[in-house]
Amino acid sequence: MYRIFLADDEFKVINGMLRSIDWEKLQSEVVGYAQDGEEALERINRLQPDIILTDIRMPKKSGLEVMEQMESEHPCAFIIFSGYTEFEYAKKALQMKAVDYLIKPVNLCEIEASICKAQKQIEQMKAAQNPDSVRRREWLEAILDGKKPEESFFRETQRFCVTVLHYARDLATEIGDKIVSILSEEMTEEQEYIVLKNRKELVILVAGENERETQGRQRSLAEHLKLLAEEVPQKLYWAQSRGVCGTEQIENAYTEAADRVEMHEFFCGHQEECGGRERDFQQKDMIPSVTREILCTDSSREAERVILDFFQGAAESGYTPNQIRGLCLELYYSLKYHYQKEYPEILLSEQGQDDSDYFRKSSDLLNLETIKNKILSFYELVNRRLQMHQSYYQQRMVHRCKTYVEEHLGEPITLTTVAESVNMNPTYLSHVFKKATGSNLFDYITERRIVEAKHLLKTTYLKIFEIAKAVGYPDQRYFCQVFKKKAGMTAVEYRNKK
Repeated sequence: MYRIFLADDEFKVINGMLRSIDWEKLQSEVVGYAQDGEEALERINRLQPDIILTDIRMPKKSGLEVMEQMESEHPCAFIIFSGYTEFEYAKKALQMKAVDYLIKPVNLCEIEASICKAQKQIEQMKAAQNPDSVRRREWLEAILDGKKPEESFFRETQRFCVTVLHYARDLATEIGDKIVSILSEEMTEEQEYIVLKNRKELVILVAGENERETQGRQRSLAEHLKLLAEEVPQKLYWAQSRGVCGTEQIENAYTEAADRVEMHEFFCGHQEECGGRERDFQQKDMIPSVTREILCTDSSREAERVILDFFQGAAESGYTPNQIRGLCLELYYSLKYHYQKEYPEILLSEQGQDDSDYFRKSSDLLNLETIKNKILSFYELVNRRLQMHQSYYQQRMVHRCKTYVEEHLGEPITLTTVAESVNMNPTYLSHVFKKATGSNLFDYITERRIVEAKHLLKTTYLKIFEIAKAVGYPDQRYFCQVFKKKAGMTAVEYRNKK
């Protein structure tokens, strides 16, 4: 049985999971729970669970602090869940190798799926605990954490290269075993390499007596990785560092390779590096304008162009993959806010299923193509439903335009000001208004002003220039021209008419 620990400051969340999840079916048992971070740490150390499900925001210590401390004291699998507005926390959780980051309210099926993923990860971790190589992996882990272990398996004069490989989690054991097999055939002594498997990547440290020997082993490893990539169904990404001298440089070599493979993976192999230039963080400020541009597009192809231009611009400006994931969520919530403001019930399906949780997990945003497709499919989803209710929403929009005109008759009114009041593109608004009413918006405004002017002429003693101003014509002469054209007589003649 897998030992589960729950941590959340709301007991109703804990109680809901205790009662709603079939733990026996998952071959698991809940060994304890806590409602604050310090209590969680104390109980986790005592109970030694395999999997921890924790909220991020808790009293005394956050879920991330618990995760960070447990990483060194009691390695286990973490599943993180929290609210919509905490994507910065989500990025940190993913960087700390959480199994999953789930958004509240959490779907029970998703929790169960995440627990199954965590169980696979635990089995992979156990399988890797070969007594002959544990100390060597622990040594490399300490080096990568910035520590300097007293024990060393290499001479300070040796040269090193680091390869970092990313793979699908369900391939971890298969790929790890093949890599070890390849290295065993290539290397004459085990001391020449260390293979470190964790939750999302494989780290391979290769050593040599000199630069030529080390680079030769790296090239051979790269050739074997290319052949391995052809054997597995999922895409593999890897990157190699430059050669470094001395164990104190291994951490820097790992960082170099890890940064390269992250970029290579995120941009689907088309763009290995995007950094190295001064970053322009104005992309985030463009979200309101990009939102409006997407809302005003007439086709999926045009929307796709806008979305892709936005994210490619972020990539070219030096945004990291996690920063682009953050932009994705911000753009999604901006679109969602405007859609819900304009059409509050449009996100509900015909069966009553709530589509508000379109992005359930930030870890779903694997690469730039996924991000583009997610935003585009959300746009298409809403537009399909808009088309189903097109007549109703056109009438609703026209009503709002007419209401605005009635409330602002005495002020300057333009197509732009009316469009802004209903959050629509002016050209599109003009098209829809004419289609729904049979007249263009300008003619409607003029008609309403003349109707109001007639009312004032008959029911008040206001002078002509005062009536002109009251219905939005600061120029009395122009008002008289328009009135005569529309009414067939002058304003004075209309007032004197019985």
